[in-house]
Amino acid sequence: MPTHSTFYTITGSAFLAPGGTTSFVVPAGVTSISVTMDGSGGGGGSGTTTANGPSPGGTGGRGARVVQAALAVTPGETLTISGGTGGAAGSSSAGGTGAQIQLLRGATVLMSANGGGGGGRGTANASPCGTVPNPGAPGTNSGTGTGGTVTTGGGSLGGAGTTTSTGTVGSIGDVTIDYTANIY
Repeated sequence: MPTHSTFYTITGSAFLAPGGTTSFVVPAGVTSISVTMDGSGGGGGSGTTTANGPSPGGTGGRGARVVQAALAVTPGETLTISGGTGGAAGSSSAGGTGAQIQLLRGATVLMSANGGGGGGRGTANASPCGTVPNPGAPGTNSGTGTGGTVTTGGGSLGGAGTTTSTGTVGSIGDVTIDYTANIY
């Protein structure tokens, strides 16, 4: 009786940037996935322009990056990616903190990456020489996450600070899932 030792290797990758909620169905034959998760960026702060020059808002901080090389999964199961909205643009204010992004199995959090801090508001200070620009501080890069190896500030970019009354929105968080299946 002949034996079959021939198999097919299937490799794939999924890039998911939900800014809300989305799903990933584990393909047939896949029992382990590699996941790279980037937390969202903080929003840029607003600024102003004075007679003595611009006073820009600070740039939003980068989100954390979390990497898990081998996460056990079951073929056909559905994983949920939730969150990851970029930090709000400062509107005559500092930028908002980027939202945490999560990878879930049902209600169980398998991985998470926090978003970066919002950039500070640029202001003007009164002095004997008139108003003096006081640029906003940059947002803090996040170094907080769970379920893998965390890199501070390795995630999505923060929004730019501006010299106008509105900063820019931080980048949304994202997840890259790589997998290989051997089908006999």
